[in-house]
Amino acid sequence: MYDIVCYGELLWDMLPNGKVVGGAPFNISNRAQSLGTSSVVLTSVGDDELGKELVASVSEKGNSTDYIQVHPALATSTVDVVVSNGGEPTYTINYPVAWDDIRLSEYLIEAVGHAKMFVYSSLGLRDKRSRQVLFELLKYAKIKVCDINLREGHYDKSTIIKMLEEADILRMNEFELKMAAQWLGIKYESFKEGVIKISDHFGYQGVVATLGGEGAMSYTDKIFYHQDVFNVSVVDTVGAGDAFLATYLSELIKGTQEADALRKACAVGALTASKPGGTPEISSAEIELLLNQ
Repeated sequence: MYDIVCYGELLWDMLPNGKVVGGAPFNISNRAQSLGTSSVVLTSVGDDELGKELVASVSEKGNSTDYIQVHPALATSTVDVVVSNGGEPTYTINYPVAWDDIRLSEYLIEAVGHAKMFVYSSLGLRDKRSRQVLFELLKYAKIKVCDINLREGHYDKSTIIKMLEEADILRMNEFELKMAAQWLGIKYESFKEGVIKISDHFGYQGVVATLGGEGAMSYTDKIFYHQDVFNVSVVDTVGAGDAFLATYLSELIKGTQEADALRKACAVGALTASKPGGTPEISSAEIELLLNQ
């Protein structure tokens, strides 16, 4: 079976220079797979030409398509992406689409139950149908990884709080931490204090956060780790956070020390931002070169 199983959206990112396969769960699964950690995405596409192309693209990148359902009525997902001069993307996400109605099956339960880690994020839970399936699958997961990954207009407070309650490992940014603290009535005075409080509140195994230009940090076993950003020329940041999380989890599964896992995750995230699209090809030689700078 698979070390990492991801749940949620699979879609076409409609970038200025053409369409690219994307969606955070796929981006995470694809990057982990490319790093030698077996991974798969549980999702759905439409019974249409875009869906057939999407499945073919997933396969061409070296990923299993065994858990991609084909929805008989809803269309394959497309997202219009506009990238600013600084490389920051904004998204227009259509609704409803095929992954809003992922169907529960013993096949999915088996995949989740055998995985070392099960990853989920907020966008794939915007519809009640896929949301109900996710919370059923969480009952079978060994280690549950919540990647909040907010998309404006596609989440609600009650769902986010339940996502947080279910997690063993949390990945977020500072905005998401402030929002969660406010909703939970946790006094927010500093980023580190906020991390400690939310970790203690939910009893997390670990918290990992991307901090933009300030790099990234993790908090595990009551210890903070920090990694500065790597100096690269940014093309766009689509999928950079997904690549970061995929690398971090992959390294944890391999038994890498926390500081080294965080450093490699930042390097792969930076390399992703230096190339167009959310799932660019990145070689091990490129990673090693950046790590040794």
